[in-house]
Amino acid sequence: MSKTAVARIVIVEDENITALDIRSRLQGLGYQVLATASSGGEALEKVAEFRPDLVLMDIVLKGSMDGVQAAGMIRSQHNIPVVYLTAFSDNDTLQRARVTEPFGYVLKPFEERDLHSTIEMALYKHRMEEKQRASEERYRMFSELASDYVYSASVKGDAIETEWVAGGFQRVTGFTLEEVRTRGGWLSVLHPDDAPGVLEGVQRALKDSGGEFEYRITTKTGETRWLHDYIRPVLDAQQRKVIGIVGGARDITERKRAEEALRETNAFSESLLRTMPLGIEIVDEQGRILFVSKAMRDLVGEDPVGRTCWTVYKDDKQQCHDCVLKRGITFDGVETIESCSVLGGRTFLISHVGMMYHGKKAMLEVFHDITHRQQAEKALRQSETQYRLLFLENPYPIWVYDRETLRFLAVNNAAVRHYGYSRDEFLSMTLNDLRPSQGADALLKKTLADETGVDDAGVWKHRKKDGSIAFVEATMRTTEFLGRDAAIVVVNDITSRRQSEEKISMFGHAIGSIGEALSITDLSNRILFVNDAFLKTYGYTEQEVVGKSISIVRPPNAPPPDLPTILARTLQGGWQGELINRRKDGTEFPISLSTSVVYDDKGRAIALVSVAQDVSQQKQLEHQVRQSQKMESMGTMVGGISHDFNNILNNILGFVYQLRKYSNDPEKIAKYVDTIEKSATRGADLANQLLSIVRKKKRDDELVNINTLVDEVIALMRETFPKNITLEKTLPSQPLTTLGNHGELYQAVLNLCLNARDAMPDGGILTLDVVESVVQGEVPHAVVSSSFAPGQKCMKIQVRDTGIGIAKPILDKIFDPFFTTKDRGKGTGLGLSVVYSIVKNHKGTIAVDTEEGRGSAFSVYLPIAEASKAERIDEEANVLPESSVGYILLVDDEAPMLELGKELLEDQGYKVMVARDGMEALQIYRERWKEIALVVLDLVMPKLDGGQTFLEMKKSNPAIKAFFCTGYSSDQVISSLLSEESLCALQKPFKPMEFMKMVKGVLST
Repeated sequence: MSKTAVARIVIVEDENITALDIRSRLQGLGYQVLATASSGGEALEKVAEFRPDLVLMDIVLKGSMDGVQAAGMIRSQHNIPVVYLTAFSDNDTLQRARVTEPFGYVLKPFEERDLHSTIEMALYKHRMEEKQRASEERYRMFSELASDYVYSASVKGDAIETEWVAGGFQRVTGFTLEEVRTRGGWLSVLHPDDAPGVLEGVQRALKDSGGEFEYRITTKTGETRWLHDYIRPVLDAQQRKVIGIVGGARDITERKRAEEALRETNAFSESLLRTMPLGIEIVDEQGRILFVSKAMRDLVGEDPVGRTCWTVYKDDKQQCHDCVLKRGITFDGVETIESCSVLGGRTFLISHVGMMYHGKKAMLEVFHDITHRQQAEKALRQSETQYRLLFLENPYPIWVYDRETLRFLAVNNAAVRHYGYSRDEFLSMTLNDLRPSQGADALLKKTLADETGVDDAGVWKHRKKDGSIAFVEATMRTTEFLGRDAAIVVVNDITSRRQSEEKISMFGHAIGSIGEALSITDLSNRILFVNDAFLKTYGYTEQEVVGKSISIVRPPNAPPPDLPTILARTLQGGWQGELINRRKDGTEFPISLSTSVVYDDKGRAIALVSVAQDVSQQKQLEHQVRQSQKMESMGTMVGGISHDFNNILNNILGFVYQLRKYSNDPEKIAKYVDTIEKSATRGADLANQLLSIVRKKKRDDELVNINTLVDEVIALMRETFPKNITLEKTLPSQPLTTLGNHGELYQAVLNLCLNARDAMPDGGILTLDVVESVVQGEVPHAVVSSSFAPGQKCMKIQVRDTGIGIAKPILDKIFDPFFTTKDRGKGTGLGLSVVYSIVKNHKGTIAVDTEEGRGSAFSVYLPIAEASKAERIDEEANVLPESSVGYILLVDDEAPMLELGKELLEDQGYKVMVARDGMEALQIYRERWKEIALVVLDLVMPKLDGGQTFLEMKKSNPAIKAFFCTGYSSDQVISSLLSEESLCALQKPFKPMEFMKMVKGVLST
């Protein structure tokens, strides 16, 4: 058989199922199975008929002739290699098996890798034996035919001339002596590569009284042959001088060829041993490792050559108690032992066979790792038990039927329960008894057409014993059962699913017609389905979005959503939140998004469902509601504020009168001035608190210092809340900041405090606490879903009161717009709804803990944002700025402000110019801008306001230095002027020290 031919194999196995399994595995490995036999006699007939390349023989066979006897006869009569298959056997049988000189053993149950390697080794060993036998036969034949020849030659100086030859010279070389002489002598016959060596060898032999050497010649036909030459020198009569030589040559060509073939065979064998995927080693009589295969080296993790095998492989470093080396190396066949605690606790079958290695006795050891096989055998025993249980107790109806007669051969308990027939009734029926008559032919055609493998037999109608019809899905696999060609069928009743298909279809139409934009995406965010509302909302066609990423609706410049958190929340049960989306025409709009998960029948997440609602109008309404609520809050507080402002103005006017009256009394003047200053400062604080409510801040997020915000709210409450309400606060030592809008958060906290105030009509304690918190799962009593991850740090702003509490029937309504428990004219009920909206927009959550009659606690949880480090101006510094070279131009339409500023600056040595409006200031600057180092501008002025004046001045001097003094700044000025031009603004009223520090700071930039 050539190396590339497909090996032809006969299987001898008396277990039909095992024989079929072996046939399938051999065919899967690429071998040709000629036949199978179940007895020794049948095996001899099949071997004589097919002349296979190899026989796989079960040792234990039923009948008068076992596998050992059959293998011996096959080996002696046909010289065909035999590999034994065995699960177990007694020692006598194994000894008998060795006598038959098998080419290998395969232990059942076996792995395909072991079977494959054993077969290949057997085939290779047989080929090598045949090749060696043929080579030996050829060598014997040529040795008998080849004849030695002798010759003599004369030696004259360096010249050597052949004088005569006798024997088979012409038969060996093809030349006559005369032809050799005519060609130029013996050197013309020598192989060119060997000629120098031959001459050197002759000269050495003449000096050493003779010698022998091997060389090649080229015959008359051009063939290269090897000769072994013996020469002796011939001396003259005085025995002093060499006058000739005599010699004899023998043709050793065939020996050389055999030796070369043997070297190639040995090299190939060693290469094969090194590369075979088996653990193979060769050890000497002391157990010292002489050779290992690559697979063995990989098992060990190092090169173990030179060490004793048990110190390398055995975990306990002890020689195996039944090691065959203890009995000495013999050549009686293969001996196998089982050794545990090898290479990390594994178990190996180690096969030993004696051999000669480099001329010395050695032992070839082959390691078969049976750890997994032992585990597999145990698992197989468990599997067989489980299989019997699973067949009978499987919740799906299962049966086995004869493929020829369609008669039931076995049924499980589920089939009995499902169809209503008893087991005996089933076993007396055929498949046709379950099928309506019109389907019998189709069933018969289907079952006979299926030869092998597992097949989805499709959907069928089955009739139960009570006459009802069920739709079932059947899965079938052909098999052999009780000696019959059979099939096993697993049935899944899909009647309910069929009935649900129409409902699913109606559901699909319903999805397509709902008003919210619905989309279904896979877990990679690729769009699988959208409804009509989605296409209408976003302006796309179905072809433009299906198959694309859902990011097609996200604005490129908007803050990216926290997709990992959204996905995690969705997989945990759903997510709700607000995002900014974009239509096809580029229009951006806010949406309220809800997500959920679609699972397959195995509980695996396969898609995400998103429902989006355009909340643009809702946002506008919320904005209007917040503005309305601000005005309502201001209206509620205006009485108290006007009362405080009147008191402040009364103090200022009164003590100004006293100043004039006692202008010559320094002590009273100091007292009156101090009181006027405190009153003015108090009025400025009240004004700033009012402005923080009504001023429209820029909508961009900013870092908001919650400690400062709470202090502002507390200050306002102290001025406006009834005196029978005690205010308490707790703030962290290190201020906490969040990313958001200061005005909105101020309003949210203030509304919670106003709500607490209204809950204590007879007075009480209002506590405002700010603490750092860690979210552990869901926030208790939360009413706004948030994106906090478990363990995430956040801040908790809590407003507690000791008021009347909230009744349980209305607790779920308190955040609804316009819901209120106040009497008509006492409020609109917008306060808590505004808080709800603001907290939600800031990615936070709000929780309510209340008990009727014992007060309430509203807790707002917001994400913490780390504030960047910034330089801080020491407000306590009392060193005034130094004077500077150049003029300072003061621009204000209020004469007292100009007068005050001029005096403050000149007191510090500055040179000052003044202008009463923007036009006048612009004219001065255009004429003398090179002399002016700084411009101080009022924002609100007649003719030309401060912002326009600055921009016109910048045309004359792009490097102009300026800042603003203002009592009120609008959105437009702050966003376009203060931000874009990097300008500073000083809020009126201000302290002289603050004014001078601003002057010095701007000049120094």
